[in-house]
Amino acid sequence: MVRNIEIERALRRGVWCWGFFCLLSSAKSWIWIPAGSMAMVGLFVLPLFFLLARSPRSTKTGLAGRGVAPGLLLGALSSSYGFIMYGVTMLVLRRWDPLLVFAIVCGLVEMYSLSIYLLDRLQVNSRVIFGVMQQIEGLSTRLRGYISAASQVQNPFVRISMILVCGTTFALLLSSLLVLSTLGDFRRTALPWVRLRVREYWLKLRKQTFGLLWKECCAKYQHLPIEPNPDGKTPRIRLLRMLPRRPFGRTRCQLIDADLKDDVGYQAISYTWGEVNRTDAIYIDGKVLNVTPTVSAVLYHLSSYWSSQLVWIDSICIDQDDDGDKDSQIRLMREVYHKADKVVVWLDNVQEPWKVRTMLAGIWHEYMYGSTESCVEMIRTYSEEWAETGWMHLMNMFGHPWFLRVWVVQEIVMASSATVLASGEPLVWDHIATVAHMLFSPPFNLAMQQSGAPGVEDDSVRGLRHANLMGTLRNERDVYHRRLAMLLGDFSGFESSKDVDRLYGLLGLLQPAFAAQEWLRPNSSRPPEHLYTDVARNLIPTDCNDILSFAGIGYELKMPNLPSWAPDWSSLGARYSRPHHLFKMQHLARYSASAGSRLDVSFSTQPAPTRQAQASYSPPGSQQLMTSIMTIQGHCFDEICHVGPILKYGAHNRGEGGPLGEIFDVYVSHMRARKLAIQHARQPYPTGQPLYEVFWRCLLGDMQFERPAPSEVGLACQYWERLTAWAVWQRSREQRGQIDTQQLEELDNETNNIPSVEEIFALGRFEDGLRMSLTWNSARLCCVGRSFCVTRNGYMVLVPPKTAVGDLVCVFYGLEIPFIIRPRPGEGGAENRSVSLVGEAYVHGMMDGEAMDIPSTVAEHFDVI
Repeated sequence: MVRNIEIERALRRGVWCWGFFCLLSSAKSWIWIPAGSMAMVGLFVLPLFFLLARSPRSTKTGLAGRGVAPGLLLGALSSSYGFIMYGVTMLVLRRWDPLLVFAIVCGLVEMYSLSIYLLDRLQVNSRVIFGVMQQIEGLSTRLRGYISAASQVQNPFVRISMILVCGTTFALLLSSLLVLSTLGDFRRTALPWVRLRVREYWLKLRKQTFGLLWKECCAKYQHLPIEPNPDGKTPRIRLLRMLPRRPFGRTRCQLIDADLKDDVGYQAISYTWGEVNRTDAIYIDGKVLNVTPTVSAVLYHLSSYWSSQLVWIDSICIDQDDDGDKDSQIRLMREVYHKADKVVVWLDNVQEPWKVRTMLAGIWHEYMYGSTESCVEMIRTYSEEWAETGWMHLMNMFGHPWFLRVWVVQEIVMASSATVLASGEPLVWDHIATVAHMLFSPPFNLAMQQSGAPGVEDDSVRGLRHANLMGTLRNERDVYHRRLAMLLGDFSGFESSKDVDRLYGLLGLLQPAFAAQEWLRPNSSRPPEHLYTDVARNLIPTDCNDILSFAGIGYELKMPNLPSWAPDWSSLGARYSRPHHLFKMQHLARYSASAGSRLDVSFSTQPAPTRQAQASYSPPGSQQLMTSIMTIQGHCFDEICHVGPILKYGAHNRGEGGPLGEIFDVYVSHMRARKLAIQHARQPYPTGQPLYEVFWRCLLGDMQFERPAPSEVGLACQYWERLTAWAVWQRSREQRGQIDTQQLEELDNETNNIPSVEEIFALGRFEDGLRMSLTWNSARLCCVGRSFCVTRNGYMVLVPPKTAVGDLVCVFYGLEIPFIIRPRPGEGGAENRSVSLVGEAYVHGMMDGEAMDIPSTVAEHFDVI
C-alpha cells in the first residue's frame, strides 16, 4: 500500500521531471536533431528509465509491501506527471521556449520568497514585487473572463477554438498552482495565498460534484460524552486530531479526550461562524459531521500532508446539540486558549491580504522607530493615496466581523501566542493592536480626518476601537485584573448571536477566584431578561456608577420588560452612537455630583401591574408575574422644561466628502441646541461663565483630556461652526436636489450671520482652522446621541434622547453623576416615590456637589421600577 507521503514525494519529483523535459526540448532546438530520428526518441525515453531506476524507495513506514513494484509505480507517477505538464506547456505555449517558461515560474516563486523575507526581516516595502504577484493573482480571474467572452462568439469554429485555448491555459494555471500547493510545506515555496486559492477551488468543486451524495450515504457522527477524569477534579476537553491529508481527499479527523493539566500541544482556532448552515462535511472516526463552510476552510488550510495536527475549535469540540456540554465547556475556555501552543485567528474574505500585511508592517515600523511627525505624514499620505497603497484594504480588514464578536475577546487576550491568517496571509497580532491603538488616538486620528480619502465604514471604526481594547487588555492581563462591571462597559459595543453570550463571553477574562464565577455560571436555558436583572442586582451594590450609567429607558431597548435600572446589554452592541458614557470619563477627572455621600440601595419584588408591558422580572418557577424594584436614596433638584434636538456626529474620516444631508443634519442640530441655550438658559449663569462658553463646555461634559476643558476648545468650536456652515452653504447651492426647500430656508435662518468665505480665511490660516475644527469634531463625541435640554431653573443639560418635558433631575447619594427619572404615579410602595430611570445626565454647574447644598431639597427614597 502506498502512503500519502510517498505520493507527495513522487509529485515533487514530477515537477523536476517537468523541468527536465523542458530542458531537453530547448536543447533539441539548440542542437539540431531530426524530429523522427532514434536520437530524438532516446533523448526523451532514456530519462524515463532513469527516473524509474531512481524512483523513491520504500521505508519501514512508507510502504506496506517491499520490493520493486511500489518503486516502479511511484517512478511512473513522477514521469507521467512531468510528461503531462510538459505536454500541456507545449500545446498552449508552443511559440515559447519551454525552458524559459519553467524558469519564469521558478523565478516568480523565488521573487515572492525574497519579498516575504525582506518584509519580515528588513521591513522593506517591495511594491514592484507585490505588483507582479498581484498580476499573477488576477490571471485566473482574467482567464475565466476570456472563457466567458469566448462562449459568446457566434461562429462555432472560432468559439470552440477560443474556449479550448483559454480553457487549456486556465487548466495549466490551476495545475501549476496545485503543484505549488503540494510543495507548500517547504519553506522556500510557502505561498499562503496560492494554497488558499487552490483549496477554495477544490472545496467548491468537491461540494458541487459528489459532496451531497457523500454526505447522504455515510453515517452521521454523534458526539460521545467526555469521559470524567479518575481524580474527579481535573477538567477534560475534546481535541480534534486532523490526520495527514490525502491528495484530493476529504479532511479526516479523530476526536479525542484530553486533560487540561497535561502538556498537550494543540492550536486553538478563533474565528467567526459566518454562514450558520452546515453545508460542508468532514470525516470523524469514519463518520460524517456537517460543519459550516468557514470551519471546513480553516481545517483544510491548517491540515498537513506530512503529519497529524491537534486543534481545538468550538463548533466541533463542543457538542452544539447538548446545552449541558456547552455550559460546562464554556467555563473552561479561558484555560483552553491560554494553554494552547498557538491561537490561530482566521479572517476570511480579506481583500489584497499581502497589501494589508505590507501596510501593517510599514506603519508599525514607523510608529516604533520613527517620529510623531513622520508617522502623521505617513498616515496622511496613505489615506490620500488609498487606491494605490492599499489603505482601504487595511481599513476594511478592521471591519471584519471577527473584530465585532464578543467571544474573541477572551480568545485573543488569554492566548500565550497568536497568529492572524488573513485569507491565508500570516499577520502579526502585535502589529494589528499597535496600529489600531495609533489610529484611534490623536494626532493620527486627525490626520485621517484631514485626508481626502473616502469615509471609513462604521464597522471599521468599531473594529479599530475593539482591536485597541483587546490589545490593551492583553498587555495588562498579568498585572491588572478588571472587574466584571468594567468589562461590561468596555466591551458593550461587541456583538453576539445570543443575548446571554454578551455576559458569558466575558467570563474567561475574570480571575477564577472572583465571586461572579459562581453566581454567573453559564446556563443556556436561562432567559436573558432574568440574567441581565440578576447581574445588575449583584453588581449595583459595589459598582453602582458603572452599571447605572448604562441603564435607563431613555434609549432604544431590545428588551422593554427589563427593570429600568438593569442595563439592556443586547441593545448596546449593535449601536455605536453611545460609546462615551459620562461616568466612563472618570479616569480623566472624576465628577462628584453627590459630594462623596454614602450609597443606600436595596432590592425587592412585588406583584406586577395588570399591564404586562410594565412587567420586568419573573423568577423561574413563579406563578405570578413579579416586578423587581431598586430602592435608592437621593433627592430631586430640577425639572426638564425645554427639550432640544438629538445631537449627531459626522461619519468618521469623511470631512467635506461626506453626504450633504448628513453634514447638514449635524450642523443644524448643533445650531438648534445653541439657539435653545441662548433663548432659555439662565442669565447670568450660576457659574459666572458666558452663555456660549457654558454651551460648548456642556457639549463636552467640560472635559477634554482634562477637567475643566482648556479654553482653546471653545475657539475650535467657533472654527467648526463657521467652516461647516460655509461648506454646507456652498455645496447646497450645487446639490439643491439633496436638501428640500424647507430645510434650505431653515438653514438661511440659522446661518444669516455666518461670515463669508473671505472673512473665514481672514481669521487665520485655513489649514490651522481646519485642524481646529477637526479637533472639535472629535472632542464632541460626548454629546453624540444625546439631547440638549434646559431645565426649569435655567441649567444646560445633556440627557438621553427619549427624555421628555416634566422628567426630573435628581442626584442619587453615593453616585458621581446626576440622573433623569420619570415619575410613575400609583405604582410602587406607599412610602416611597415610584419612578423609572431614564438615564445619566450632565448638568453644567451641578457636577461637583452643588446639588447637595441646595437648602430646599429633601432626601427621599425612590422605588425605581
